[in-house]
Amino acid sequence: MDKGVLATDVAAALNTSARTLQRRLEENGTTFRQLRDQARFELATDMLATTNASVSEISRRLGYEEASSFTLAFKRWSGRTPSQYRSSPPARN
Repeated sequence: MDKGVLATDVAAALNTSARTLQRRLEENGTTFRQLRDQARFELATDMLATTNASVSEISRRLGYEEASSFTLAFKRWSGRTPSQYRSSPPARN
């Protein structure tokens, strides 16, 4: 995921305006930030469970300039740090 992914970039890729994208997301009870965070969390948990990439590398791949910012976000999403998650990920189906 690129660091510079913004709502305006996504709107342009969808051939719509940023405001229209925002309205459509609101109609569906979400925001661009929530969707971006959800995507980042899903990608992060997958990388933590299936690769040996460092937390710093994962944070960089997800567009964070600082690993500490990624760690804080991950803890907000899951209640655990990335290292704690990696040491005991939930069982996969």
